[in-house]
Amino acid sequence: MYLYPGQLAVMRILYELTYAVGATECFTRYSEIASATKMSRRNCINVVNSLVNRGFIERLEVRNDASAKGIRFRIHLEPVS
Repeated sequence: MYLYPGQLAVMRILYELTYAVGATECFTRYSEIASATKMSRRNCINVVNSLVNRGFIERLEVRNDASAKGIRFRIHLEPVS
């Protein structure tokens, strides 16, 4: 399955936050991913949405409260239908 350059950049960052450290899930923010990939936050959100639609990423939890702000993702190396 082909990934576009922006999708590949986001997957690389998420891979480093998960599989590279022995996990399949991570908690991060769009702004952190955008900064690491040198793309705008809006573009990063669009790319993440496309990866969710293609089955490479699952959004497990969205937190926006006093204790935490961010998204918990589960990453799949092979797309899930």
